Amino acid sequence: MTLNVRADILFQKPSFWEPIQSKRCLVPSTGYFEWRHEGNKKIPYYIFLKDEEIFSMAGIYDEWLDKTTEKI
Repeated sequence: MTLNVRADILFQKPSFWEPIQSKRCLVPSTGYFEWRHEGNKKIPYYIFLKDEEIFSMAGIYDEWLDKTTEKI
């Protein structure tokens, strides 16, 4: 599972081509974490909208069939 991807890489990877074209969605959220690296430490920053409880982010998705279980 990929939770986020940089926009400049998104259009370079073939695995994202079909989802970009036809499998778009909105992802409701109250916020998300971004990480900042300072030396050996990773510091989490929670990003949210001050005046909004919930907001939507652009998303793409894909489905695949597990060859062992034949489940999506």
